[in-house]
Amino acid sequence: MSGFDIFRRIYNLFARRRPVLFLAAAAIVIISVVSLRYIRISEDIRSMLPDNRKEFSLNFELLQRAPFTRKIVINLKDVSGDDVGSLINAADRLAEAMTPPFFTAVVTGPAVNQDMDIYNWLIRNLPNLATGQDLEEISANLTTEKIGEQLADDYNSLFSPEGWFLKGFVRSDPLNLKATGIKKLSSLNVIPGARLQDNHFVSADGKNVLMIAETGVDITDAEGAGEMLSRLNSLAEVIVPQGIEMSVLSTYNYTVANADTIKKDLFVVLSISSLSIILLFVFFLRTWKALLVLLISFSSFAVALFSVSMIFKTVSAITIGFGSVLLGLSDDLSLHVYFALRPGRLKDKTKDISGVMAEVSRPVLFGGVITICAFSLLMFSSLPGQRQLGAFSIIGVLASLAMSLILLPHMMQASPGGKDAHCFILKNRRQARPLITVVIWVLLMTGCLWQAGHIAFSGNLNALNFVPDRLHAVEQMIKETWGDFRGHAMIFSEGKDMESALQINDTLFRYLKESTGGAEIISIASMLPSIKTQQTNREAWAVFWSEREDSVRRTLLEEGKRLGFSGNAFDPFFSGLNSSPSTILPGDLNLSGVEAILDSMIIRSDEKVSILTLAP
Repeated sequence: MSGFDIFRRIYNLFARRRPVLFLAAAAIVIISVVSLRYIRISEDIRSMLPDNRKEFSLNFELLQRAPFTRKIVINLKDVSGDDVGSLINAADRLAEAMTPPFFTAVVTGPAVNQDMDIYNWLIRNLPNLATGQDLEEISANLTTEKIGEQLADDYNSLFSPEGWFLKGFVRSDPLNLKATGIKKLSSLNVIPGARLQDNHFVSADGKNVLMIAETGVDITDAEGAGEMLSRLNSLAEVIVPQGIEMSVLSTYNYTVANADTIKKDLFVVLSISSLSIILLFVFFLRTWKALLVLLISFSSFAVALFSVSMIFKTVSAITIGFGSVLLGLSDDLSLHVYFALRPGRLKDKTKDISGVMAEVSRPVLFGGVITICAFSLLMFSSLPGQRQLGAFSIIGVLASLAMSLILLPHMMQASPGGKDAHCFILKNRRQARPLITVVIWVLLMTGCLWQAGHIAFSGNLNALNFVPDRLHAVEQMIKETWGDFRGHAMIFSEGKDMESALQINDTLFRYLKESTGGAEIISIASMLPSIKTQQTNREAWAVFWSEREDSVRRTLLEEGKRLGFSGNAFDPFFSGLNSSPSTILPGDLNLSGVEAILDSMIIRSDEKVSILTLAP
């Protein structure tokens, strides 16, 4: 006897217990189908990134910690011609309404810290911050002519309405050294196109106000991102006046757009593939019993999807999309059994159904095992998404094999009898010519193998990112209004502790300034050098002024006396020159708007400290 006798025995075993077999199969399929509504679909790009390299995973986590990655940029634009005051008022009202759980903080301008004045802080800490290049620029301004011009400006400013406020600055900084420190703040200017008005971020033309919100929603949480953006739009409809247009840009917009597109594509792909298979069966097989084969295919898909959801926390949308392929694979296996047992096939034959199953089981099992072996290779992939796809395919083929060889024969026998299927068959076919067929097949395979050597693989993740036209227009508007603050390259300086990371960051910053001239480089190195660099700067500062203090003092006294300054007017300045400030530590920079930037650019973990630099 040919074939596998075990399937003869299995058929005979369930021939007397068909109700039990049908109930068990129905229970499994129904549970799988009902459970599909609870499956968590993942659109996370991490499923397509290798997870077998620790450094790669760490780098991806660093990318997610970059500035603006977890922030929501909100632009309010005046389209009615009102003054900027209406924009600022709308921004304040909207910021007040954006509360937890969706929004944890909203910034409309730099936070004002009354405990520390930024100008005094810069003057006091210039010995820590001034580089050799800064000292050269200061030296160029220490001529009698330049000092005279600066003192004249200082003198005139004392008669302005804010002169009473500037008196202390003139006494402690008659040479305007704070300008050197203020230039260092430009390295922390994340939004180059913004100016400040009433402590709000306002565009150069005065027609836009910028808000930056923070949220606790994970950037890969499509459902949470959708709810958060929906809440923001609801607030805007109530609070923002008709003459003001709100635009929102964040990673969450891309998350929601890609999730909606994936769900739409899944519906289209699975619907079209299912309908196509049904039409093909109706056209070629022309018998309602062929629906049993379709039932096997769709049941295998449901069982495989449910099983994968039990193994993995979330199911990748790519895996679900592959279901259209699995439907075709399942059809191949069950069709072998169907044609072996189709109505009219067993007439006038001595073999019973159990004998036919023993014979047909061999090619069906062979085809199923080969398919399983092919997909099992995906289980060795370093991409989580491919491993999940392999598990989905293997389980689906196993389910199809089990239902085709065990369940389908009894379903066909339990169905009412009928006429033989009127299959669509080409009649009067010419005699087959195997040699010609083999030659054509070899030529086709040779062409395919040759072309395979020219395949180019793309590692660009943007190819998997869908950007709707509306979102692209918002991108361009934000870029033109506020600058390309989202388009910088990210460089991380890593060290085992803060000091070692800061030293590497100092070296990187010097290299970038020499290479690019310092334009558009965003780094904390100018405001928070390493302890080693600060010590070097203090020593150079002390040497610099020890050689120039006497001549600068004489010039200030002479030029000051000519303008009407008293002889001791600049004593605070010289007292500050001779004092050595304490080393600047990260906790000392609780300056207006600086602290938040430091928090986003210093990334601490158990093993190391990473400091972010943004470069054009």
